[in-house]
Amino acid sequence: MTTFPWRDSARPVRFYILDARLLAPAALWIFWPTWITTGILVVLVILFRLAETRGYRLTAALRSLRVRLAGRAGGIDPRRIRRFTDFG
Repeated sequence: MTTFPWRDSARPVRFYILDARLLAPAALWIFWPTWITTGILVVLVILFRLAETRGYRLTAALRSLRVRLAGRAGGIDPRRIRRFTDFG
């Protein structure tokens, strides 16, 4: 039986139960341990866990946030709609 190494390539990288993207703020906290960086790290961990418990991956949660911040897209300007003409 052969295994395919690319089978798990789409899975998100995890560090125990957390997303691996939290390692960057954790590294900042390790090298600069202040109350501000501690608070930022705790808030990020809580936000990541909330997003994951609601079924979002980080990229999907950021995309959803971007869509909510951008608002509804406007429609096409009615003056720019080209009407079909039947010459037959």
